[in-house]
Amino acid sequence: NATTTTMAAVAFISPPPNGTLLHPQPPWKSNAVNRSNEFLSASRTALKIAQQHRQRQQGELGGYDRQSSDANALPEWMANLSPLELKLYQQPPPAVYDSHNDDDTLALIQDSQTLLQLLDTHLSELHSLVRRRGHTNDPTLEIQSVIEKFQEGAKEVKDVCDSLRLAGTQPCNSNRSSTQRRKHYELLSLQLESQAKERMDQLKKDLETRSQVLRDQSHRRKLLASGGGGGLGSGG
Repeated sequence: NATTTTMAAVAFISPPPNGTLLHPQPPWKSNAVNRSNEFLSASRTALKIAQQHRQRQQGELGGYDRQSSDANALPEWMANLSPLELKLYQQPPPAVYDSHNDDDTLALIQDSQTLLQLLDTHLSELHSLVRRRGHTNDPTLEIQSVIEKFQEGAKEVKDVCDSLRLAGTQPCNSNRSSTQRRKHYELLSLQLESQAKERMDQLKKDLETRSQVLRDQSHRRKLLASGGGGGLGSGG
């Protein structure tokens, strides 16, 4: 029926695939193009008939009743759609990328992954150091050195995040950067910041562990000092 045919016209209409003819045809005698135009014309007519049918229903019922309409009724958003607005699908032009910007972005991403791996290495080293106990093997200086290296790497990650945001605002092929392109680079930067934050949180946990180890050592020293002092006092 007309409504069913109209539903087929909701989406953009694609021409039949190439290479379906047994014999080549001249460009001016393309059956595919002719069939597409015929289908477009039929779809416009079907939409117009369906709109007229809907208007008659409104007149008979004194208003459009959605509950009384069947499943094939004309969608609300198509009620005022002009049939001339239906168009044949046109293949969009291939996207043109700025290879220079792409290379720079790829280099930034590669740098960020290298930096994250470096932070993981520092965290792995720190994880074992913060649990070390004893006076003769005090890791304080080693811990401080690892923390400084970690902070340097974290600063470089921040610089990469800033560079990614800046790259998203730069012109592409002499054109202003689009909103979608800026959002894409912003998302890359946010993801990198999130990964760096996870490692920063782990650093804080390791430092809290070190603080607990030092508190335990101090507590044991006090207990040993108290026990030793009491023993000497009772012996005298």
